[in-house]
Amino acid sequence: MTEVRQVEGTEKQHGMVYWFLANTIVPLFAPARRMFAAHKLAVIVLCAVIVLVVLLFRETWQPAVVLIRLYTVPLAMAFLFLFFVRLVSKRARWGWQMVVWVIALVLLIGATAIYPYYALWVRYNSLNIEYLEKGEMPETDHERLLPLSAVYSTVKANTGDSKTPTEPVFVRKKEGTREVFHWSMAVEPNYWWRQIFGSITEVWSLPGNDPALRLSEEKKRAVHFVVGPGLWLASNSHTAAVRTLGPIRFWNYEAHDVRFLEDDKGEVVQIVSLLRWRGFLAPYPEFGGVLIIQQVPEDAPLLDVIARWAKRVAFGDGDWISPEDIAHFPYLRGQNIMPYKASEYIVESLRFMGGVLAPMPGYHEGDVRVPNLEDDTNKQPYATFFKSVRNLPGMLYHYFSLEPYLKGRHGQMASVLIPADGTNRVFVYPHQKYGENLNGVSNIAGQIRASRRDYKFGTENKPSEHRPYVKVIDGVKRFLWLTTIVTTDKDGKIVVGKTELTITDPASTSGDDVFWVDPRDQEGWTKLLSK
Repeated sequence: MTEVRQVEGTEKQHGMVYWFLANTIVPLFAPARRMFAAHKLAVIVLCAVIVLVVLLFRETWQPAVVLIRLYTVPLAMAFLFLFFVRLVSKRARWGWQMVVWVIALVLLIGATAIYPYYALWVRYNSLNIEYLEKGEMPETDHERLLPLSAVYSTVKANTGDSKTPTEPVFVRKKEGTREVFHWSMAVEPNYWWRQIFGSITEVWSLPGNDPALRLSEEKKRAVHFVVGPGLWLASNSHTAAVRTLGPIRFWNYEAHDVRFLEDDKGEVVQIVSLLRWRGFLAPYPEFGGVLIIQQVPEDAPLLDVIARWAKRVAFGDGDWISPEDIAHFPYLRGQNIMPYKASEYIVESLRFMGGVLAPMPGYHEGDVRVPNLEDDTNKQPYATFFKSVRNLPGMLYHYFSLEPYLKGRHGQMASVLIPADGTNRVFVYPHQKYGENLNGVSNIAGQIRASRRDYKFGTENKPSEHRPYVKVIDGVKRFLWLTTIVTTDKDGKIVVGKTELTITDPASTSGDDVFWVDPRDQEGWTKLLSK
């Protein structure tokens, strides 16, 4: 009888968690143990195959890993909060328990709603923001005349059915000792068998200041990339980039935009821009460097081809250059290599310029927004060349226009310049603070339409991509908008015919201050504007 009591006393020492595991989770593994005991070799081979498949296709589940990395800490804190509430309230009466849980859930829902703003606030406080003084807004140069959509549609219309161009990117290249700025894009296979076994064999480089694109052979570079953004399996740029990531970077990095540009030797290289997530309680995206993918010899021996393919399947392709090392590569300095998503998050965080409460729902005092127009053919940011700013030389920037948060307010609150090479500086020119009452980008299209009542505007002809045009005219630095009028066919596709440009003075609301300029005579623009 004494032994029975001792056994019962021992069993009662186990808690509810023990009995839950012993009666639910543990029995689930019993069949697995029996199977392993009966078929050890088969189970080992199956496990090895599963591990191999997981490793070889790790790019498919890497986004889930990043998602877990982003929300593990916030979710853990939420569960700890609920556990604490349960611990505190479990001995209270039923009525008090209801009150405590209602308050706890309200607090949790409120924290969930505020959390995105907290992450933006953390990012805002991490930025190296420099406010430009009145009159310090830098001049633009190397103006691009055609919008991205027009360049893309032109090249696509002149490409055969078996190929398709990648999205154009405005980049810098060298021609002798001078710098020029071009639209760069590759031409990829368009059918699945070529996307698996094919390669990229040509890259277009089209001058940005050309009002009429001439797709001549001298603007096409013969290349041989076995990795591309539209290729499949291990030959896909995103896949190749993710497979190069080590165990630590695998949790923190994402592969984004792909560009084709020339290195210091004049050879075309493929650039994969990386996004890095920093922080755990409120992680935010920032520039994570670039991955450089080189061309491979087209006539390489078969063994070399097989070796490169095996390496690409197992370890990806490309050499990583960290943001800190960008300065050591002249062809990357001042270049357009930063992921647009990183720039967009920076500008989103600038909503806190008006104070910590500015972005809060129902408040919005001093809040700002990026006015991306629904009917425009391209969204901000626009890669734009600005002359020297502070101690930085002339280079490409991601430009954003900021307007008041509430719709229907079109004033130009500020201009934001983010170095496109990932340099850790953000330049803000607060137009409204300096008393410059300018029309924002969302009001320019209406001003252009008002300037030409006889022009057939509508879905077929519409103003597109209002870019900043900053010049010293008659000794005064003026901020203007440069706009291209694009034409679309009945299917909505961009048709590039006669290039028509306008320069709009945002200091006026009159259509009389919209100047229709000759795209072939840029030197005459300032003369026209000085009248």
